[in-house]
Amino acid sequence: MLVGGPYIRSFPDFLKPIIARSSRVVKLSNQMQKVFLDLINRRKDKSEEMVKEDHQPEDLTGWFWNWSQQEPNNSLIDLDIAQLLAANTFGASFNTTVVLAQCLCELATRPEYIGPLRDEITSTFRTNNNTWTKDGIDSMKKLDSFIKETHRYNCFDYAGTPRVVKKDFQFKNGLWIPKGTVIFTPNAPMLVDEEYMQDPHIFDGFRFYDLARSSKTPEAFRYTSTNPHYLQFGDGKHVW
Repeated sequence: MLVGGPYIRSFPDFLKPIIARSSRVVKLSNQMQKVFLDLINRRKDKSEEMVKEDHQPEDLTGWFWNWSQQEPNNSLIDLDIAQLLAANTFGASFNTTVVLAQCLCELATRPEYIGPLRDEITSTFRTNNNTWTKDGIDSMKKLDSFIKETHRYNCFDYAGTPRVVKKDFQFKNGLWIPKGTVIFTPNAPMLVDEEYMQDPHIFDGFRFYDLARSSKTPEAFRYTSTNPHYLQFGDGKHVW
């Protein structure tokens, strides 16, 4: 799907349905939707029982289903919910899986980080009554730094955050980009540019932890933060 989607989008609109039928994208998408339809049906069968027991799962499936039922003007059917779940799962799982695998590999080759990270995680877990909480996870600064450095050091996108230009656009310097152009950010080159990163070719698991401690804006160094020199992922319209 990662390859098929951009491939289909490269064709004119009137050809996209024809090209899609010859690719695996539609087949894979239908398979994912079937899985989620089965999950939704099982949830519906057990919904009354879960309400009585006050045990409704707090997950994406439940959130989408509850939203579809609570909105008075919502005309979503089960298939719509399945498609939303498929799109969100695909969008979230790939990067998560890759980064997790990278972190495990870095820990295996750099065991000196295991102790400090384990101590931080254990301490946070105990402080929060042996329960995982959002505040607790947010407080694990060393772990956040290690994940961010792992992603930076093992960047798998030379050019990232592809976007399609919706209308003709001209920059202040005169550069003109016509409608329909696909543009990218120079992802990997920025992450190893010494102008923006000290010793970029050296892995430092606590790089961003140390930078945050000495900064007046520590949140700017969180894994989820972006800036013009760190664009591992794109920002949505809400940023603007």
